[in-house]
Amino acid sequence: YLSSCGILMTRVPPLLGAAMSGRGIVLPARSFFNLADSFSKKKEYSERRIIGYSMQEIYEVVAEVENYCLFVPWCKKSDVVFKRAGFCKAKLTVGFPPVVENYTSLVTTVRPHLVKASSSEAKLFNHLETVWRFSPGLPGYPRTCTVDFSV
Repeated sequence: YLSSCGILMTRVPPLLGAAMSGRGIVLPARSFFNLADSFSKKKEYSERRIIGYSMQEIYEVVAEVENYCLFVPWCKKSDVVFKRAGFCKAKLTVGFPPVVENYTSLVTTVRPHLVKASSSEAKLFNHLETVWRFSPGLPGYPRTCTVDFSV
């Protein structure tokens, strides 16, 4: 979703430059779905991007769980039911009819470095863990940061 809005910039892997110089290099790749994993219910996805926002700016967006329903695709409702420094508990509703899921998410935050959400009360999944890590971006460009996302 963010990449379609032009917010995310693709990071070129260091080995790609060597491949472009004429030497053939095979980069490891893993797709979200593959035949070998088809018998396992566990699905994982991760991505790293450099974006045009500071660590603090992007952290504030991701940490504001109560606003997810305003911009996260298929999030219909996001209510924070408990909040203290570095932690909150939220009730979320996601999906599109006829598939709609309600679950509780426990969110841990470390400003401006980490937002981690764990959920285990759902019908569609046994456990869901989402981790956003923010680190400095391009040297000399303070309004960039590296985002490591995994789910």
